[in-house]
Formats: sequence, structure tokens, C-alpha cells
Amino acid sequence: MIDDEFKAFLDGLLMGDGSLEFNGWSTRYSQRCVKRGWLEHIKHVFSEHGIEAVIFPTIMVVGGKAYRAYDIKTKFYADLNIFWKRWYSTGRKRVPRDVNVASPIFLANWYMGDGYLKRDKNKKPSIWFATNSFPREDLEWILSQLREKLGLEGSITKEGKIRLSSKCTDKFINIVKEHIHKDFIYKITTNWRPSWDEYFMRIAHMVAQRSTCLRRKVGAVLVKDNRIICQGYNGAPKGLPHCIDIGRCLREELNVPSGQRHELCRGLHAEQNCIIQAAVFGVSTRGATLYTTTYPCAICAKMIINAEIYEVVYDADYEDALAKELFEQAGVKVRRFHVDPDDP
Repeated sequence: MIDDEFKAFLDGLLMGDGSLEFNGWSTRYSQRCVKRGWLEHIKHVFSEHGIEAVIFPTIMVVGGKAYRAYDIKTKFYADLNIFWKRWYSTGRKRVPRDVNVASPIFLANWYMGDGYLKRDKNKKPSIWFATNSFPREDLEWILSQLREKLGLEGSITKEGKIRLSSKCTDKFINIVKEHIHKDFIYKITTNWRPSWDEYFMRIAHMVAQRSTCLRRKVGAVLVKDNRIICQGYNGAPKGLPHCIDIGRCLREELNVPSGQRHELCRGLHAEQNCIIQAAVFGVSTRGATLYTTTYPCAICAKMIINAEIYEVVYDADYEDALAKELFEQAGVKVRRFHVDPDDP
């Protein structure tokens, strides 16, 4: 069941987001990811080596925001014990010194799990790895192996991340590109441009940073013909002191659960502010697309419907059954587009 290729495959996953669980007799593998297609590929590879796995939906919380994600878990197998002994010999996850760092499969899986292509203005993109969970001595060993076996130069940042020299970007991509899953092609595209969905959703996330809400920061932008016509974030009405300024939240003081009694709040929602701004400046919202960082509530849904907004694109989930029902009845198109919070 365990050959050199599978060992490199699983080592690469464990170098990234993968983890192992040992029950005293046998071991199982698990991983959480927003890319279901990638997890299906992992499941297929496991199946080829006699390892059964299941995939099921879950919620991943990053920076206080909930994202739809998926978990993959295998059954417990004694044949996987060797990986547990190698990766968790000290009780915590450490990089085994027999990892084949030069393997393109290992590098590709590691990169898809914890790597990203950082595009600095007026500079050649560079390869980064979010390796801050490993001790520095492990990172120094990895860098030495990359240098000696592949001629890839790099350094360790003060945050514990590995950064390869931008001079090595093309070489690294050439090594791993045949093993990069289609869900992660954007990570090896140096002349990458964001899609319109990513472009507007990232702007919505930036707008959310202006939010003055103490509970949840939400941003929204209204788009027509790929042009932003209005934007908004959640906060107190114009001219009134913001919650972050007075240091108190009415909903927290009244112990109002999330998703209930929306009227008990000093602020307006991001979607509401978008629509109101359009009214103030005389901009038609008919047929527009609303990008919002969080699924709208029922009150916002009713305003969206009457504003004749054609489509809602959201990132993080927000449970409001009535909002979903209203959108369905009104025929408003709703879809999710996730922006990877770990990928700049």
C-alpha cells in the first residue's frame, strides 16, 4: 500500500494542512479545505492505495468569519502508523529528516496546502510558505535541502514563514506545475489577473475594514457592467457616534443572539448602506450585482429585492432561513464566491 510516490504525496500533505490521529493501534489522516475538488483528488489517490476516506461539509472560521469548507477523513489504518511515528515522534508535528524534499509531488502538495505566490508591486512574484507552526530548526533543515538538492535559495521571516528568492520563482513553478491540481492553478500563474468576481469580492473585504461594528465587519459593493456604482460597510447612521467610539454594543448589552432582532442595533448593514448611497446620489440599482462579504439578513434581502438587484454574490455564510426563502421566491440569483483569506 505504501510506496515511494505515495510517501511523497502524503508527506507533502502533512507538510501543509494535513494532520494525523493515532488511537493507540492505528492512524487516520484528516484535512480541512475550501476546495472540494482537491479533496476529491486526495480521496482518489488514497483509494488507489487501499485507503478509504470520506468527505463532508463543515464551516471554517477565519478572522471571525465563517466560510463553507470540507473535511476529509480516512479510516484508521495500521499501515499509516509509520507516518505518525515519523511526523509526531516528539508529541507535536515535526518535519521528519527522511522527507524527500526534492520530490515534485512533495513540493506540489506542500505548496497547494500552505504556499502562495506573493505579488509585490513592481517586483517579480515570490513563493511563500506559511510554515510558522514548525520550529525554526525544521525550517532551516528544509531550506538547506531545497538549496542543496534543487538550488532553490530562500530565507525565514521573523513570523516563521519560508520565502523563496524571487529569482527562483520560475524554477520552482517548473518543478511542481505537472502536479498542481486545477483548483490551484492560480498559484503558479505569474502573470495572473483576478477574475471580476475575485476583484470585486476583495474590494468588498477592503471596504469591510472601514466598518465600525464591534461584532462583525461586513463590506458590500454594488456593480453594474463591471463598474462599481456604490459601496457600503456596517456602522452607525451618518453624523452619529460609532459603536467603536462609544465602546459599547447595544446587542451585546441586551444579549441579543446573532441573527435575531435586527432592529435592536444602532448600525445599518453594509448592504443597506449600499442601497441608501445609490438613492442619495441618484444611481439606479436595477439589474446590479451586489458583492457582500457575508450572506444578507432578511431585512437586507427585502431591500435588495425591492431595489431590483439582479444578483447577490456572498463570501461568508450567515444563517437566515427567511432571507434564503425571500430570495428564492423573488427569483434573485444568489451564489457564493470565496476569497482565500490566506492568499494575498
